[in-house]
Amino acid sequence: MAGGVPMEFNTIGICDGLAMNHIGMKYSLVTRNIVADSIEAVAMATPFDAIVFMPSCDKVVPGMLIAAARLNIPAIFISGGAMLAGVYKGKKIGLSNVFEAVGSYNTGKITKKELNSVEEMACPTCGSCAGMYTANTMNCLTEALEWDFLEMEQFQQYFQKGQDLLKKQVCKLWKF
Repeated sequence: MAGGVPMEFNTIGICDGLAMNHIGMKYSLVTRNIVADSIEAVAMATPFDAIVFMPSCDKVVPGMLIAAARLNIPAIFISGGAMLAGVYKGKKIGLSNVFEAVGSYNTGKITKKELNSVEEMACPTCGSCAGMYTANTMNCLTEALEWDFLEMEQFQQYFQKGQDLLKKQVCKLWKF
């Protein structure tokens, strides 16, 4: 280290998937600004020379993008990318399949046991929900803005190589 002092801090995060179909959905969108405000407050009160963002879910990614733009200090994003697809009855499935399964259960097309199996198998790894929902769309934007390490959206697909890729990219950043 060249005399810098690293500091880790968290922010809130509400998952749209968990907030659906009840009053919680009223709180989802406003959290984007709360995320941005909380990061800006910490970063300005503790004058950082640079910041590394590690976003994943829904409104956290755009909130962090807003914070990065407001702060106007060097910033980089490290996203874990989208989670891998699950497998159910030999077919790849994701979050959208859970939504379909809920509808199928409600209309009597599948059993509760089948619904539970789909729910358990659809999202098997860490990362953002597999689909072009807010988190993945915004993570693509961080790459387009070149604020994200290149290839990080494929991180899950190359899980075994991921640690080497991350180490290589971090070393490249600090030499820069």
